[in-house]
Amino acid sequence: MHYQHRPDPVVEFFSGMFQVMIGTFLAIMLGYYAITTIVKMEAKEAMRQIQRDLKKAAASERD
Repeated sequence: MHYQHRPDPVVEFFSGMFQVMIGTFLAIMLGYYAITTIVKMEAKEAMRQIQRDLKKAAASERD
C-alpha cells in the first residue's frame, strides 16, 4: 500500500459530487434570496400604489 498519493477513484468521485452539490446549493440559495428580495420590494411598491389609488377613490367618492 505505497500508492497512497493517488486517492481512491470512488472517494474522488464522491468528493467531487459533494463539492458540486454544495456549489449548486449555494447558488440556489443566493438566487432564491435575490428573487425574494426583489419580489418583496416590488410588492411594497405595489401596495403603496394600491393605497394611493384607494385614497384617490375615497377622495373622489366624497366629492
